[in-house]
Amino acid sequence: MKEKEYSASKELFSKCVKAGSRFYYLDAKQDQQGNNYLVISESRINTRTGQRERQRVFVYEEDIDKFVQGLEEVISTFGTLSGQEAEEERGVGLDHTAGMDSAITPVNIPDVDQFLQEEME
Repeated sequence: MKEKEYSASKELFSKCVKAGSRFYYLDAKQDQQGNNYLVISESRINTRTGQRERQRVFVYEEDIDKFVQGLEEVISTFGTLSGQEAEEERGVGLDHTAGMDSAITPVNIPDVDQFLQEEME
């Protein structure tokens, strides 16, 4: 989809979230062909240049379920990681003889080729 098509899109719903010096915009939109999509935007002031910067991610309706599932998985790790950090501060659960590696949580990153193959099926 071209930028011109995005600008002609119909806004269905919009939500702004202020988080410190950042603003997050969640916009549900519909393009000229009737396809729904989500636009997630981040807006902030660059402290070095003083310029406002904006980042945008577009998620199409057919991808929303997969996107939300992945987002939920990532968010759920925050609680796990925060719990580990609290234990480390208290000295609980650490094997001090094993060095720093015992505090590292392995991350399961899917194989890119497998991911692309699943997408094609």
